[in-house]
Amino acid sequence: MSLTRYADSEVSPFPNAGAGDAFPPRTTAFYLAMAVVNLSFLMSSIDTVIVGSALPKIAEALHASSVQAYWCGTGFMYAAAVSQPIYGAFIPVFGAAACIQTAMGVFLVASIFCAAAQSIGWLIAARVVQGLGGGGVNALVIVLISAMVPLEDRGTYVGIVSLTGAVGLVSGVVMGAAISEQASWRVVFYINIPICSLALIGLYLFLRLPKPHVQWKERLQQVDWIGLAILTSSIVSLLYGITGGDVLYPWSSARIVTPLVFGGVGIGLFLLYEHRFALQPIIPLRILSNRTAASGYYMTFCHALILWAFAYYMNLYVSSAIPRNLFELRLTTKKFIIAQNHSLLGAAVATLPGMAVVPPLAAAAGVAIAVTKRFKVFNLVAWIILPIGLGLFSTLDRDSSHAAQAGYQSFTAIGGGIVFSGRLLAVQAPQKRPEDTPMVTTLISLFTSLGQAFGLAVGGTVFENCWTSEVERHVALGNLQKADVILARNAESAALQIRLLSIDAQIVYADVVSKSLRVLWITLAALATSAFLATLFQRNLTTVSPAHQIDFGEDDSAQLAQLDISLLESARCAVAIEAK
Repeated sequence: MSLTRYADSEVSPFPNAGAGDAFPPRTTAFYLAMAVVNLSFLMSSIDTVIVGSALPKIAEALHASSVQAYWCGTGFMYAAAVSQPIYGAFIPVFGAAACIQTAMGVFLVASIFCAAAQSIGWLIAARVVQGLGGGGVNALVIVLISAMVPLEDRGTYVGIVSLTGAVGLVSGVVMGAAISEQASWRVVFYINIPICSLALIGLYLFLRLPKPHVQWKERLQQVDWIGLAILTSSIVSLLYGITGGDVLYPWSSARIVTPLVFGGVGIGLFLLYEHRFALQPIIPLRILSNRTAASGYYMTFCHALILWAFAYYMNLYVSSAIPRNLFELRLTTKKFIIAQNHSLLGAAVATLPGMAVVPPLAAAAGVAIAVTKRFKVFNLVAWIILPIGLGLFSTLDRDSSHAAQAGYQSFTAIGGGIVFSGRLLAVQAPQKRPEDTPMVTTLISLFTSLGQAFGLAVGGTVFENCWTSEVERHVALGNLQKADVILARNAESAALQIRLLSIDAQIVYADVVSKSLRVLWITLAALATSAFLATLFQRNLTTVSPAHQIDFGEDDSAQLAQLDISLLESARCAVAIEAK
């Protein structure tokens, strides 16, 4: 098939769900289409970390308060969260190709406005619009892989996408640090423009997916608008409470407790409505009804929580960047800088022992699953490695060698990398209906997003409680003067303050951080152990199944909730801005 015909034909090269084993042939056009999908994910992965790295410099240049800086990041996240169920509802109406092209176009235009922002209000508004596009881009990539590749080969391509995302995260954190120190913050948005433009052209040429055979007006009438409204509002409410706790307001504040309660109750009402009243539910509860899928979702939640907290709360001597959707890599280098006195760029480079391991492991695990046609054993291996690695971190103190720090980073990253392919197949393989595959992917993304948000909440609560306890103990012992006390909520932005203290006080705070994080690592190790136990309940299914194909044109697709809470760290960075 020629490239011209591939681009212009009204007949999609991608199969319908009822087309038996017919997937697109592995022609040049197929690989070009796959390259475009990976390029889209590369752009998204770079954007995941690069803006967070530059946020303090952005706030300084635009004279933003800590709250404004917070909304610069979370505005993107909320928009992405709200937009993804909407994209999912519109896929059967307008087709997947139109949806991802629209998302990419919105992201491109918003990036231009972000780069041109002259005030923090302008930037926040542009970031919200950018989130509307970024949410769709992230969500559709994984679903498109499932549409293009049969289940038995999917591990290989999921591994390739994971590799692409990891490369984007690795390059993004270094680029963000370099730009923050050497160039204008606007460059972080200019970078999106050429990549996004090329990807948009490629999507237009090579992703001619099936078009709906029913009039779009009729399909709009079939959308579960009530369920969609309940779900999106509940997600935003829940995420506001989780991410705003102890950042915007104390956890005990009614302004945090109320949205948490409304979000939790709203999720319950959504499930009840979908089960009892919805004619065409967005998320059919049947996809949660077997132990393998349920275990896979719990594994996904724990994976996101652990890796997010691990990456964010890296201590003075170690820092890690582990990719998401791929690993959620965050600007954890603040704590690294406190102890090692690195520059932002130097601290980013110091995280490479963890980052360098994840890409090849994610890809290798995907290939291995594709070859063996099994995923359970890889999930078990990953969840054996993760608690051991986290346990090893709990043995570190301020005198630990750099070799130990780097080695523990790499070892833990092995476990985290393996999970990416296995978690997806654990929830896709047991499904009986091919039209459920997009819905399954939606829940993977949703549990990932919730895990990331809870990772910050759990990590922050454990770390700050231990910090307060240790500081009070040292004050009582006379090791620390009251004038030198740094509150727990300011601990993450305390690098400059600590350097200005006496040598004795700096040593005390090094011990405080080390002991606080030791408790956190043990907590995360316990959670990883629970995920290992849950993985034991998975059936040892094969990935050879002809049923897992998707019709993006006629079958109802669920929302694509690859909720890219990629800038949750901005909530913490925002606190640092006023301290700075």
